Amino acid sequence: MDIVCCTDNNYVIPCGVLITSICVNNPKEDFTVHILTEGISTENQEVLKKVIAKYDQQIQFYTVDKKVFANCPISRHITLATYFRLIMTDILPQSVEKVLYLDCDVVVRHSLRPLWDTDIKSYAAGVIPDMSIDDIRIYNRLQYSPSFGYFNAGVLLVNLRYWRENNLSESFFEIINKYPERLRYHDQDVLNIVLKEIKLTLPLKY
Repeated sequence: MDIVCCTDNNYVIPCGVLITSICVNNPKEDFTVHILTEGISTENQEVLKKVIAKYDQQIQFYTVDKKVFANCPISRHITLATYFRLIMTDILPQSVEKVLYLDCDVVVRHSLRPLWDTDIKSYAAGVIPDMSIDDIRIYNRLQYSPSFGYFNAGVLLVNLRYWRENNLSESFFEIINKYPERLRYHDQDVLNIVLKEIKLTLPLKY
């Protein structure tokens, strides 16, 4: 399995907790954890390497050029790191065609195998509904029909092959550049706008 996380120096400890929870609850699986970062310290990289080495799993670090996100709106509680997942297709090896993206504040409690095995060949991503799915204000702000729903971007089963073939990274930045005033929830809003008709809604248990 290929797992993707985006972090900076501020979230290294939660990221370590996430990685531990994955490994502890999936002892029979083989993982590569891909860390997208603006450049966490060598010391913090070693912390995460030691965490995952306990379970004989793999970890890779990728440094993202923050200049790419110069026009992305952020807030006091949201850093640019949240946007890094939008360019996974540009950063990760071409051989990686499917990933499970997890926010660093997630804790994995069960096997990821059923989720990972979900067939998303015809979709850009498998997504889980957000608790705000019935809030009409979201759809008014993003300007699309409530019939498409609204998902939480903290857990995403991503078809990178689909993203590459359909140049979705370009679509993401087109939305950011054209409609920054709509993006109250940052890249989560971007993903919902672009993927609204090409996503597979997964069971709420995830």
